[in-house]
Amino acid sequence: MPLQVWNYIEQNPTIQYPLKKPLRLMLWAGDGEHGGVSDVARLQGYDIFLCLGFKNIHKNVANLSESQRIVIINVNNVDQMTRFCEDFRGAFSHIDSDYYGNTPTLPISYYNKLLAPDGIARNIVGISGLIMVDDNMLSSIELFAPILDYETRNKRLWSKLVLSLAKDNGLSPGELWASPDLKTPAYNFVRENQDRFVKWQKVLNMDWPLIKNTLQEQWESLGVNVITARIVIPMEQTHLEEFSRFLSSKIKSILAIKPNFTLVQSAVDEICYGKDIIGLIRVQQEIILNLTTELPSSLTGIIGRYIDERHASKPTDFGLSLYKRV
Repeated sequence: MPLQVWNYIEQNPTIQYPLKKPLRLMLWAGDGEHGGVSDVARLQGYDIFLCLGFKNIHKNVANLSESQRIVIINVNNVDQMTRFCEDFRGAFSHIDSDYYGNTPTLPISYYNKLLAPDGIARNIVGISGLIMVDDNMLSSIELFAPILDYETRNKRLWSKLVLSLAKDNGLSPGELWASPDLKTPAYNFVRENQDRFVKWQKVLNMDWPLIKNTLQEQWESLGVNVITARIVIPMEQTHLEEFSRFLSSKIKSILAIKPNFTLVQSAVDEICYGKDIIGLIRVQQEIILNLTTELPSSLTGIIGRYIDERHASKPTDFGLSLYKRV
């Protein structure tokens, strides 16, 4: 293994800092290549690149400067991460994550150990290419259940399989479920499918199948994973505006009990300007998700605009940054 690669998977490397601390760390990069360009060449201004070392290591090593290093590590291995955190405790003034592919989410406790005083961490939530269409649909129905029509409400009570079989047999879902035929072993898979569906619905709404009398009461009864889901069903403007006001109130109430978070309101107003109501709701939902991050007292969460230093053009972005207090 080249001297510029520190491999925590195969060995316990002896760390000698190639330059003065604090350093700049790029997560999930150092073994990738996109459009013929290595991660190291694409992501300028970082001292250490952390990756699993799957492939393209040698091309990335070839692009390292004398002071740069690649760390190969399994972030899910506690022993390896413990050694890495001890070797680099308080070493980083800036921690960022690559913007390509599917990436994991590093526990907040690691950021707390690795950041230097006054250090900043950005893009702390991993990237997932998995789009949960059904989850968003069911969450959307749960959000607006008090005002939905009978047919749409049925989608929160019965699995797709039950609804399809009922339609094929000219029955209501309830009639199908009560049918003696459904009790036979041949239809075990239908009952098991519905049981799984019911368990999932109770995860979305602990009061399921009950519906509150008003939208406001319904929203207040739902968890963060539901109120921050993408709205994927058609909804009248007035109801969307009411939901946006609910989210705004929710943000204020969370901030009141989480003093280690700062929301830069001017940045929120700027990013929301000119957006349609769905765009505004998405921003509010992202803010709520950011506010659910549990932080130790030594870290401050700042939600607002920042310069995205991963790109050569240095565009501005909006999101959560972690700041290590002195």
